[in-house]
Amino acid sequence: MASTATTRLRLEKQALGENSATWGAPKLNTVLDLVDEAIGGVESVAIAGATTTLTSTNYASDQSRNAALVLTGTLAAASEIIVPNVEKLYLAVNNTTGSYSLTIKTAAGTGYALRSGPNWVYCDAVNVSGAVPRLDQAPLATASVDVNSQRVTNLGTPSASTDAATKAYVDAAVSTTPTQNLATSAGTALAPTYSWATDSNTGLYLVGSDSLGLSAGGTVRATVSSTGLAVAGVLSASGAMTASAGMAVTGTLSATGAATLGSTLGVTGALTAASVASSGAVSGTTLSASGATTLSSTLGVTGAATLSGALSVTGSVTASSTVTAAGVILGPAGSVGAPSHSFSGDTNTGIRNSAADTLAIVTGGADRFSVDSAGIVRATGDLYWETGTNRNIGYASLVDHAAGNIGVTTFGVEDGGGWTGMVMTNSRVGSVNSQSIEFKTAEGGISTATTRLAVTKDGYVEVGQTSTVTPGYSGNTTQGSAIYPDGRHFISQPTFSNWNQNADGTLLSICRSGTAVGSIAVTTTTTSFNTSSDYRLKTGVEAMTGAVARLATLQPRRFRFKAQPENAPKTDGFLAHELASVVPSAVTGSKDGPAIQQVDLSKLVPLLVGAVQELAVRVTAAEAAIKTKKDK
Repeated sequence: MASTATTRLRLEKQALGENSATWGAPKLNTVLDLVDEAIGGVESVAIAGATTTLTSTNYASDQSRNAALVLTGTLAAASEIIVPNVEKLYLAVNNTTGSYSLTIKTAAGTGYALRSGPNWVYCDAVNVSGAVPRLDQAPLATASVDVNSQRVTNLGTPSASTDAATKAYVDAAVSTTPTQNLATSAGTALAPTYSWATDSNTGLYLVGSDSLGLSAGGTVRATVSSTGLAVAGVLSASGAMTASAGMAVTGTLSATGAATLGSTLGVTGALTAASVASSGAVSGTTLSASGATTLSSTLGVTGAATLSGALSVTGSVTASSTVTAAGVILGPAGSVGAPSHSFSGDTNTGIRNSAADTLAIVTGGADRFSVDSAGIVRATGDLYWETGTNRNIGYASLVDHAAGNIGVTTFGVEDGGGWTGMVMTNSRVGSVNSQSIEFKTAEGGISTATTRLAVTKDGYVEVGQTSTVTPGYSGNTTQGSAIYPDGRHFISQPTFSNWNQNADGTLLSICRSGTAVGSIAVTTTTTSFNTSSDYRLKTGVEAMTGAVARLATLQPRRFRFKAQPENAPKTDGFLAHELASVVPSAVTGSKDGPAIQQVDLSKLVPLLVGAVQELAVRVTAAEAAIKTKKDK
């Protein structure tokens, strides 16, 4: 009985009575060396391509038997290292470079993506998995864990009170608005709750319920309560002034910044501010603002109103003299019947704000043209660009296609013979929208424009025809060409196509699933129709035998095709299903199948050559026999 190999380590198990003179040395010694290799062997493996398969040899040293695998090399793509389908524990040390993954796996099973450095993995004879538990799978610690002054990195966002957090998370948390209230004592004007170490009687304190006081030098100067702002002295602001309610000033109101009010502002004297904004009326002897002035009600000024910025008034603007603004004057959005900016002699023609960030031009009480913040220009009717008497730039007919109408956009020239250029059509058939793009040409003023190229809503590209997307196919004789969205081409032509290449070599490469399987090549004088035949693509190669016998089973026929007239000469050839029984590779399709069967007679050449060679052997043998008889 012959020796057999162990399942996992491929060690030689000698049969009883075998190797009587060599069972110890070298047989047993070899087994011990291989066990030594499996327990303590370290193998360096250079990763040179996308797939590296470890050697696996019975009874002899190999790569996959070693306990440790040191993997080196520079990865140019995601790579794999293939181990045998046997149970085995490995220490895989990933010393490769390059920013690509390296996976250890069996040929057909799943694998384990190796981290940089040492990795314990095991194969269960089907798949390769990690052999060391993750940190979250390790037993819970029963004492303090010393990380030897190292950092714990890549922490997630904490959600529980016991979760650890990164420095970045803590820094962001303490720099944002606190989520908890800060409660302190009320304080007094002399000792405000919030003050400064160098000025303890100036600051902020609680005067009473819902009342906040501002003190300076131990005296309250301003109080802010639920009813508004009370100032114990002159009201002067060097910055902006904002109040949600009204404000009445018996003297002068002066603000270097903006004055913003939630209600009416009444000033007995002059009002001077960088800008004014009020939801109520504003009145005063004079109004002077260097910034924007925005009012939700009426502006009434008995004197001059001088504005260096913008003026925005929801209500009317009344002034006994001229209103002058160095900036913009803002008004209401307006309507189609009363545009916000119109003319004294034509109040329903002008411009208005038809929607957010949208400007519309109105004529005769109807929107005609609009532009929005995205730069989209819309016209409610036909839009032409004209020079002279001809429409020789283009037009757009924009109508409601939801009711079955057609919208057409054309870019080209129209001078009496129809539009020449690009036509985009948007129509509706039933409940389905249909869009297409057509390119047309015409002889100006003489003929109607003809579609030369079209792109349909389904993605078909049609050249020279519009009635079909399969010219030249299945009885369709329409001339032209079409390209399907999936890449298929259909061509029908009255004469021939011309393919040209100005050098020797491949004119057309034919591929299947991205791999070349054939080509058409040219030289100065010849054309070659090639099919893949490289020895590197083939397996199970053997010499052909019985070629003459197989050739004898072929059934050559003479026939006419049904599409030919009755008096046409007959053709020599084969019936595809009869040929398939002898040379299957020469036939495409099956008998009575959905597609017409086709044959490639070039596939008969190997059989013919084999038969000629067999006949040549027979002729040589016959000639030798005849010569022998003659010599006798």
